[in-house]
Amino acid sequence: MPNAATSRATPARLAVTDLVADSPPTGERFELAASARTAADGHFRFVWTLAPGRRGPGEHYHEDETETFEIVSGSLRIWVRGEAKDYHPGDVLVVEPNTPHRFLNAGTEPAVINVSLSGSRMEDLLAPIAAAARGRKPTLGELLRMFVGVGYYRPSVPSRTFERHALGWVVSILRLFRVRPFERIERWDVTA
Repeated sequence: MPNAATSRATPARLAVTDLVADSPPTGERFELAASARTAADGHFRFVWTLAPGRRGPGEHYHEDETETFEIVSGSLRIWVRGEAKDYHPGDVLVVEPNTPHRFLNAGTEPAVINVSLSGSRMEDLLAPIAAAARGRKPTLGELLRMFVGVGYYRPSVPSRTFERHALGWVVSILRLFRVRPFERIERWDVTA
């Protein structure tokens, strides 16, 4: 199925858990909502907030997961295969696997987006760091473990060859210093 963009009524913000991962360098916040392992449709869901003027992650793709963006508030410019389009509340974009995409919040307010990924790779990266740093900023050691997790779980892949190689080199060096990725967390979204 090709990438699809549609518009509909503004979606409600997903109900989230207390697991939150912040990335001050990229201006991102990830509020975890549902695990791919427990959701009936096998999708990992979170609320992604991108601060004004920020770009979030560089151009990347997901090897085997479809990613769906529902704009809740604010606006977001998304490049898909190099073509830019602005998205507003109610707009939905579906990005198929292996499709390069990147972002910019060119607005003056945070962009709030419900995100769904059809698998658990991003979940395996975000849930452990959010659980480890619950209620506080992550330590440098925790951030390094998360970075190694990017190379281990491969939640996304940089589009540029140099960036892919640089990521591999840095992860290899960190692993030489015995930095290990976090273990994945099962059933983090299920309350007893």
